Amino acid sequence: LLKSEECSKNHVEELGVRLTIEQAVRKLPEEIRETAVLYFFQELKQREIAELLHIKLSLVKYRIGRAKELLMKELEVKN
Repeated sequence: LLKSEECSKNHVEELGVRLTIEQAVRKLPEEIRETAVLYFFQELKQREIAELLHIKLSLVKYRIGRAKELLMKELEVKN
C-alpha cells in the first residue's frame, strides 16, 4: 500500500513538472518553439532540423540556445 501511494505521489509530481515545462514551451516565440520541440521532444538532430525547416544550421543552433535561455528564465520564476 505504501509503495502504491508513493508511486501515485511521484506520478502526480511528474505530471506537474511536465505541465510546467509544457506551459513554458508554449510561451516561446513561434520559430524558437518550433525548433525547440523538434530538438527536445522529437529528438531530431540539429542538421535534420535545418533541412526540415530549410534554414541554416547556425540558425538552428541559435534558436536552441535561445530556447534554453528563455526556458531557464521562465522555469526559475515558477520555482
